[in-house]
Order: sequence, then C-alpha cells, then structure tokens
Amino acid sequence: MITSVMTDTPRPLRSAWSLATLAAALATAALCLLPWRRVRSHDLFGIRGEIPAYLTPPGLATLVAAALVALLVVIERTGPRDPEPRRALATGCAFVAAVATTTPVMQLIKGPGDLRSLPLEFTEWFYLGLGAAAVMVLAAGIHWRTQDLPPPELRLVPDDRAETKRQARG
Repeated sequence: MITSVMTDTPRPLRSAWSLATLAAALATAALCLLPWRRVRSHDLFGIRGEIPAYLTPPGLATLVAAALVALLVVIERTGPRDPEPRRALATGCAFVAAVATTTPVMQLIKGPGDLRSLPLEFTEWFYLGLGAAAVMVLAAGIHWRTQDLPPPELRLVPDDRAETKRQARG
C-alpha cells in the first residue's frame, strides 16, 4: 500500500500576481483612510473641509472591498493546496476587486458634489486610490487567468434509456 504524506512546509510563491493584488489592495485600503474630497475654494470661504473617504458611502465600500480582496489573497496563498479551491478564491478575489473599483469610478462620474452648498473637488488621494483600485483589478484578473488548472475530464456515459424501454415492453 502506497500512501502520500503531506508535510506542512512553507509553500513557494504562488505567483507574482497574487502579491501584486495584495499590495494594490492594501494600498487602496490605506488610501481610503485619507480625504478624497475637499472644499474647492477653502481659502476664500475659510473652511478647511476635507472629508475622509471612509466617512462617505463610496469610500467605505471601497475600503471594505479592498480589505476583503486582501483577505482572499492571503487565504488563497496560505490555504488550500488543491487547485479547485484556489481557483475559486482567485475568482472571488477578481470579482470583489471589480466591485471595489466600481464605486470610485461611479463617484468620479457623479462628481465630488457639495458640502453645505460649498462646491467640493477631488483630492490627489482620490485619484491615487482610483489608480490603486485599477491596478488591483488588473492584477486580480491576471492572477485569476493564470491559475494552473487541468482541463476538465470528459467521460462518455452510455445512454441506457432505449434498453430500459425495450425491457419494459418485452
């Protein structure tokens, strides 16, 4: 009887794309802690109104999704050894990364809005966060596409319905 023993040795690097996804997710989450919008003419109005991103719905959604992407990458890198669960985690990571990028893109399309009738503008942190989220989606998508899965095994199964009908009649 031959058995295989799985040792608990540290696994080699899964791929550089998983590290790139992790770094971009952490950068996106960190940039969500900084202000994304400020009053456009703060010198004129005397109001230094900067709003941290995590206090706005798009910023909070991006922060939570980026943290989830980072968590999925860590689980994928340290978790299962079988290719199917790793592929499922990479797929989920790519999907959540796309959702995380959708919210700042929609905020960019909608515009910065206003605060107590004062016009707002996006800060440079917003554009850096948008760029980090775009890199996160790109890296997660490439990591998902480069998973090493064998092609599915196709088996031909005989159809016994005709034989069963003949036996029932006769």
